[in-house]
Amino acid sequence: DSYRILNQILRLSSQKNIICNRVDLSEFDYGKIINNRLEKLYFKSCLISKTPELSNFINLKLVNFSANKIKELIFDNFPNNVKRVNFSKNCIEKIICGNDFNCNNIESIALFNNRLSDFKWLDYFKNVKYLNIGMNPISEFPKEILGLKDLEYLNVAVTDINRLPEGLLQLSNLKKIDIKHCVNLNLEGFILNKLSSNGVEIIC
Repeated sequence: DSYRILNQILRLSSQKNIICNRVDLSEFDYGKIINNRLEKLYFKSCLISKTPELSNFINLKLVNFSANKIKELIFDNFPNNVKRVNFSKNCIEKIICGNDFNCNNIESIALFNNRLSDFKWLDYFKNVKYLNIGMNPISEFPKEILGLKDLEYLNVAVTDINRLPEGLLQLSNLKKIDIKHCVNLNLEGFILNKLSSNGVEIIC
């Protein structure tokens, strides 16, 4: 029984990294498991439809649940030590971050290929350095990104944005921006030229 085996692994294993791919975990219950050793968790293509309850995984730093079926990403389900999350290739339409989670610890958010169009939630994540929101239904550049003063990498590839705001020039830590297949964007525009002259790598 795969659920029983996984339950024992998560409870008893001294491993810091656990990878589980292409196993049906749609009904697996994480909430009753306590683990203070695990640091990285990779559950890809496991038919998971809800944000896993991982708050008892005390030292978890990286969560990768890409290629599942999750519609709502609930950050309150994670322990406060989490720094990197990857929920790319899901069906996410909504991000929830309440008072129980310290969003300031998050440094990396990967949400490529979801269904996100509202980015007000980014206001909670002031210390993000890596942000991938490419291949989401975005028609206007999310203004909330301009508040991410530590941002180093930004991916808005495969979106319908047609202009980049001047505020991007104020992100002094920005090193790389991916705008591949943004067919509505003028690649000869002032902002891109200025970013390039400032040393920002433009991927297009």
